[in-house]
Amino acid sequence: YSPDKFIPYKICDAWQNLTKSKGEQKQFLETQFISQVIANVSSRLGLNISLDVMLDMYDGCRYQASWNVTATSPWCAVFSKNDLEVLEYSEDLKYYYKAGPGRDLNRRLACPLLRDLISQFSAVEALPDADHPAALLYFTHDYMVNILGVGLGLVNNSFPLTAYNYPQQQNRQFRTSRTVPFAANLLAVLYRCTQGEPLQVRFYHSEHAIDLPGCVGGQCSWTDIKLKFAATVNASTCTNFSYCTTASSTTFPLASPVLLISVLVAVVYMCLRNT
Repeated sequence: YSPDKFIPYKICDAWQNLTKSKGEQKQFLETQFISQVIANVSSRLGLNISLDVMLDMYDGCRYQASWNVTATSPWCAVFSKNDLEVLEYSEDLKYYYKAGPGRDLNRRLACPLLRDLISQFSAVEALPDADHPAALLYFTHDYMVNILGVGLGLVNNSFPLTAYNYPQQQNRQFRTSRTVPFAANLLAVLYRCTQGEPLQVRFYHSEHAIDLPGCVGGQCSWTDIKLKFAATVNASTCTNFSYCTTASSTTFPLASPVLLISVLVAVVYMCLRNT
């Protein structure tokens, strides 16, 4: 168990002390879009509900929807599709800065896991006939899945998400319902190929093949992947956490490994699948 690899943000004061994600979300919760959702739900129920009660209903809706995808949760029934999209944006604001592409720090925190990926596949390349593990499964928090996605360059919004540009963000790439649904996972598979480059890599997000920037048809040249991330996974870059130090540093306890596993988020590397 290595906190600097699986939950590096927990030992990074600069990450822990961030206030922008909460600030943007708080400001959005005070806009007319949220006020309209509260009014809509109050009208449907014949009650005068508060923001906190409405947010509790939203939590009940998404939890029940994830537990039983074929049934309609009573909590979801109080919201329209537009209401749910507004509430989704509130969550997106939080994650965009907390663990998404909204700040460069998250890209740097992806380095330890990226370095491990490159190291594991490089070992297979160097000794293809050795007894390598068929798969490595790492369990962590949904924040880390988002952070690793930032490091890989999977999600990049043309314009930053803010509390006041919701109407302009209807076609945004960054949506937490897609990037970190329940049981979200990232998968990298190393293939030994008989055509083209002998070693190629394919990436999957929650069991769906994805196109990494620079790859063709979802298939990535292993040589290109190494070159793409060579500077990023440099040893001095990955092991130097000085950028995490802030003037108002605070010590936070590390999260329990048992709690992390219960989140059911996986990062998996699979080696040498013939194609």
